[in-house]
Amino acid sequence: MTDSGAPAVTPSAARGRAAIVWLLLLLGAWGCYAARRELIGRFFRDGQPGAPPWPERAARAPGPAAAAVRVVLLDGLSRAHALQLPVLSRACAGGLELAVDVGFPTVSLPVQAVLWGGRTQQQSGLQYRIARLDPPPPDMLPARVAGSVAVAESHRDIVHSFGFAQVQPPLARDDIEAAGSSWRTHEFAAAAREAIASAAPLVFVHVLRIDEAGHAHGGDSPQYEAAAADADAWLQQWLDAGPPGARWWVLADHGHRPRGGHGDAEPEIRIVRACVLGGTATGDRSATPIHLVDVHRELADALGLAPVDDAPGRPLAQALADPRPEQTLPRPGGGAWALAACLLAAAAWVTLASAAARRLAPWSVLSLGSVLAVHGAITLSNPAVYPPLGAGVLLAASPGFVYLAIAFARRPSARAVVLALALPLGATAATAILAGVPASLWRPAPPLVPRASAWCSVCFTVTGGALATVALAWAAVAAWRGLQAARRARG
Repeated sequence: MTDSGAPAVTPSAARGRAAIVWLLLLLGAWGCYAARRELIGRFFRDGQPGAPPWPERAARAPGPAAAAVRVVLLDGLSRAHALQLPVLSRACAGGLELAVDVGFPTVSLPVQAVLWGGRTQQQSGLQYRIARLDPPPPDMLPARVAGSVAVAESHRDIVHSFGFAQVQPPLARDDIEAAGSSWRTHEFAAAAREAIASAAPLVFVHVLRIDEAGHAHGGDSPQYEAAAADADAWLQQWLDAGPPGARWWVLADHGHRPRGGHGDAEPEIRIVRACVLGGTATGDRSATPIHLVDVHRELADALGLAPVDDAPGRPLAQALADPRPEQTLPRPGGGAWALAACLLAAAAWVTLASAAARRLAPWSVLSLGSVLAVHGAITLSNPAVYPPLGAGVLLAASPGFVYLAIAFARRPSARAVVLALALPLGATAATAILAGVPASLWRPAPPLVPRASAWCSVCFTVTGGALATVALAWAAVAAWRGLQAARRARG
């Protein structure tokens, strides 16, 4: 017994406790890794169809169908860059210019499913989908138009997902994806021009090189600007080839981060430039964005088709008069926000109440600051969110890990470590709640919420890295003490 009456802790008991804590740290690090991988895996699963963004349905009073419809989609072209393209700007000046909110997530195939199907991403459950829709849904507009044609520069799985009667290139043609393929360098632009000049009632041209340049080099790169200029030059050729009386839509499906990437709900990525040419009103109505489901409604009217029953799109005049900004975006509920705030407040209090924990706590500020400095804003548009190990985030957070390891090694204390990790653990739990992770345990819909899902991934990565850092530091301290004890015993 000690003088205080408490039983003395034997060296073997202390080592046993240390071993248990060390194992718990390793298990916690592995648990963060596994939970993050499961979370990201859910991003790429189709969800259950949800409710429309507003309950009322617009009255149908369509105008006369157009003689022909032509749609040119400049994949990945940000609104800021679109405003600088001379051909597109001249065309827009002679037609109706709009800003269009494409919804969330800003991923090409799901966004184009909104354009052709009329339901938001949350309604259809097509969110982070990459793979082809096979078979194409029969209620997509192209599947309902006899003789519809699509021509794509690459990524042919996208255009083969919507039921066009004729698609170029065919699925069997694998050679087209290479950057220097004959299709991409010579055939595509001519095939698009031929289709546009044809008698087909609906022609869709999908330009991919802008998006590819954005992914490879970033939205602020010379390569991105060059790809946009190429598309603008093609647009002049295609406009010249259009049949008399055609109604045109020229738009994008999303923009790009300056360093490349898209997927979240940032306005500069989500809101695109769109121009309607021929047989419609003219002017610049881009001050307030309309929704992509409203563009679908206009396309359906131009084709003489009724939208599907649950399509929430409204006639253009109604959409412009009542724009409802950001109403198609999913948001955490008030209860989720309240619970997340309580968890963060409790975690902060636990950390700040202990002097030993306050000594270790700056590691999290260092880690977060360095991650933001290296990778930028944490959103689903940020490529650092997705890699399997999260190595980019771990490396960026390393200054905080180094601080944590050194501070712990100077004065190792299991209690201080637990308290110092309370804040990142609380932040991880809070972002998981905002991202809908608990609900996904009993509901198959993927937890996909603007920003919150991305922050959840990064919090899991950083917290797991911190747990692994402390485990390694603990092992190093134990090994050093063992060496010191052995030296003393010999000498």
